[in-house]
Amino acid sequence: MSMNHLNAWMKSLSHNYVLIAVAAVLFFGAKSLAGYFTYRQIRRDLNEIKSLVKERSPAGSDAGSRSNITRP
Repeated sequence: MSMNHLNAWMKSLSHNYVLIAVAAVLFFGAKSLAGYFTYRQIRRDLNEIKSLVKERSPAGSDAGSRSNITRP
C-alpha cells in the first residue's frame, strides 16, 4: 500500500458523512458514560458526607428533617 493510496483513502473517508455521524455518536456516548460514572461517584461521596453529618449531630437535633426540599 503506497502513501498515495493511503492518502486517497483517508481523503475519501473525510467526505463520508456517515462516518462522521458515527464518530459523533461514539464521542457523545463515551462522554455520557463518563458523566454518569462521575455522577455516581459524587452521589456516593455526598451520601457519605450526609451520614457523617448525621452521626456527628446531637441526638435530639432534627434540623435536617425540617427541610421541605425533596431529593431523589
